[in-house]
Amino acid sequence: TTTFVQSVAWSPDSTRYLTGSGDGVRQWDAATGELLHHTTTTFVRSVAWSPDSTRYLTSGDDGVRQWDAATGELLHHTDTDTVWSVAWSPDGTRYLTSGDGGVRQWDAATGELLHHTATTFVRSVAWSPDGTRYLTSGDGCVQIRDVITGSVCGVTIVLCPGGEVVVYDSSANMVVGVTEQGWRWLGWSALQDGHIERLPAETFGELPLLPSS
Repeated sequence: TTTFVQSVAWSPDSTRYLTGSGDGVRQWDAATGELLHHTTTTFVRSVAWSPDSTRYLTSGDDGVRQWDAATGELLHHTDTDTVWSVAWSPDGTRYLTSGDGGVRQWDAATGELLHHTATTFVRSVAWSPDGTRYLTSGDGCVQIRDVITGSVCGVTIVLCPGGEVVVYDSSANMVVGVTEQGWRWLGWSALQDGHIERLPAETFGELPLLPSS
């Protein structure tokens, strides 16, 4: 048995898995369920394997740590604000962390900060398979971002109250689809008589409906 488990991750070679909890991280044999290693550390919110299964990351309230999977030796500790999610790049050279301060990209070999995209709270991050983009989620929306610049690219999915959804294309700077009542949560800001007025979403034409499932 373990304490409450916050995160799990299967090793890319499928032989082991990790569990992260309040008293550290445990490594288990996937075939037998045998406990292979228990590394006691601070509260663990997220775990992620390196693509070659030789290292793993843990994140928590005092940053992110990188560990040797065979020995449990600490390789790097980057002390930042609370990190809610970690994700290793497909080529194994970088990893992402997310939290209150946005998204940070790190050099996996040195622990050097490569890029910081300051945004609102980001709960989760995930790389694209080709390593050129990543997904973020938090504050009711899902965004695709460019790895080099950190800028939003492609579509942004906004989750509105009542289960309504809005899809926005940042490249075209336009709403490309909404659910039937999604328009209720949209509007245009316009300056009128020295005051900012909110105009109805369909002021400049009807909004395209998303296909119903």
